[in-house]
Amino acid sequence: MNEVVMAIELKERGTIGCAYYIAREERLCMTADISMAALDTIDTLKIHVQPTVILISTRCEETLEDHLQKDAKGIDRGDANEIFGSYVLDSRPAAEFYYEAAKNKLASLDIEGARGAGMVLATPGDDFTGDRNHDQAELSGAGRQGRLIRLAGWIDLDSRLSIGCAGAVLSYLGRRRSVDYLPNDEAALIAFRIRTIEMSSLTDMMFVNADTLSSLQIIQSESHPNSHMQGPNKSTSGSKESLSVFGLFYHLAGTPQGRQKLRKMFLRPSIDISVIEERLWTIGTFLIPENQPSLQDIRKSLKSVKDIRTVVIHLQKGASGRSVKPTAVKKGVWGSIISFSFHSLKILQALRELAGKKTMIAGKVR
Repeated sequence: MNEVVMAIELKERGTIGCAYYIAREERLCMTADISMAALDTIDTLKIHVQPTVILISTRCEETLEDHLQKDAKGIDRGDANEIFGSYVLDSRPAAEFYYEAAKNKLASLDIEGARGAGMVLATPGDDFTGDRNHDQAELSGAGRQGRLIRLAGWIDLDSRLSIGCAGAVLSYLGRRRSVDYLPNDEAALIAFRIRTIEMSSLTDMMFVNADTLSSLQIIQSESHPNSHMQGPNKSTSGSKESLSVFGLFYHLAGTPQGRQKLRKMFLRPSIDISVIEERLWTIGTFLIPENQPSLQDIRKSLKSVKDIRTVVIHLQKGASGRSVKPTAVKKGVWGSIISFSFHSLKILQALRELAGKKTMIAGKVR
């Protein structure tokens, strides 16, 4: 559920390609090929993506493998490198990174329903007689050329290395699906599926490497000052996240998804002026004295909002917790949906009651 699978390719002249899949969001992202890049760029990508698995080619540059191996799972990384988290480094055959094979895999993905109406590409050589019983798969797929045109509208097909990385990610997801689920298992239909394909860019984010995060203690736990409270491993070390800059704001986030979003904001500082101004504008709106009651209502309701993605996934798998008891609807998956809807409506009402100019958040929540 919380897995992030990332594939990286590095060529001799310093060109880097990258693609990653976020399981929680069912989203496949690719970066444009980065020319004349260094290993610091890879560190920035790791901080940006926070992968749990990194895929590399068996024919990749030795410097890339050595660099990634230093922070791979199973190696004693120490506190200085803990911001990367723990990931598994997996070397895959070079054939999984081939451009043409990856492009065909991407074009054949069935995500048309998430992107609106389909299309049909007709060329002079095609035979369309208007038969309503025409092969639906051919119509929805619009043929190979039509699928490639659709794909080109979402991603940059000239980023050959990144597309090859996307192919490696798709191969990995296919293996995981076949290993983790039995044949004819309905849960396999929604496992590791892809709803969105998009290009990802770091142009509107500040360049922050591991040394910066460590030196400024942006996100870094510190050992307990009492040596007797320090355990033998990270889980029992008695470390305090509150001693970092992120830790000062961590307790202000009322939900797990809010804390995750806050962490991303510290790891990926925005340099987009419009985003910065909107954040300042939102803070100023909430600080208006007349808005304090609404702000308290929002905080109270947020603490009762669960991660609806997890709830929906359980519902799709059929784990609805059905029971013959009359009070069963108040518990389990259905109870979580009712609670989410109730508190979401309360948050919406509180946003509508805010004094001053409406924030972008109020405009998005309708």
